[in-house]
Amino acid sequence: MSSSYASYAAPAPASKRLTISGKRGHDIFDQESTCLTIFAGILFAIGCSSHLAGTILNLPQIGATDAWMYNAIGAGVFILCGLVEYCNHMGGFHVFLILAGILGLVAEVFDGQENPISVHFNWAASHMYLCEAVKIYQAHAEDYYYFVEISKKYIMINTLITADMLFILGTVMDVVLSWFYLFTGSPNTPGSLAITGSGDHLNLLRTDDQKIVEAAHASLWFVSAILTLIVYIQMARVKASAGEEDDEKIKLSTGV
Repeated sequence: MSSSYASYAAPAPASKRLTISGKRGHDIFDQESTCLTIFAGILFAIGCSSHLAGTILNLPQIGATDAWMYNAIGAGVFILCGLVEYCNHMGGFHVFLILAGILGLVAEVFDGQENPISVHFNWAASHMYLCEAVKIYQAHAEDYYYFVEISKKYIMINTLITADMLFILGTVMDVVLSWFYLFTGSPNTPGSLAITGSGDHLNLLRTDDQKIVEAAHASLWFVSAILTLIVYIQMARVKASAGEEDDEKIKLSTGV
């Protein structure tokens, strides 16, 4: 199955963002935006962790029957992550993340019911995640100088790039697997699922090698999640430091 990712795009102005309690603080350090960003990073890490647990439990050596539940939980968390990111950044491409989470959740539920249509929902979800990954990379590239200005010496720009590329690589692996599942049957039911509309459900189609590949791409997403969360926390530290410096300047100039 699939995961999701939080955006690096600059937050939307507080006047345009769907805020929870209104704008607080000054323009440099918007406390609410920072909290939402870190919250999204935590959700991303939780979702990736749950997805990784599901793929590990589904490895040939383990083969846990309830592994799909962990993937379903991860997909549900990604839906929430997409909603938080949309409210914070007002980026239309986060609709891809929300749709991917919904489709992924439906795929896992049908897979648990041993319904072959889970293969098709998995295929659709994987492509939505790919759209999200591409848009995130574009947003990051467009805001490069913004991050250079904000990060200064505290944020490693290379960390952002690495997190982006790991997510894209893992997503491409997931998409390739989804095509294999769509057009190939299990050894007992050869043929094209897309043409016949019949075959096995998602987990029954997975070969031992494909389960290992799924665990590999889930691991890439997990590492990407940790790097993303580190960047978000470091960004919050820099913004907070900048806000404190501005407050001190105001006090010195006004005497208050």
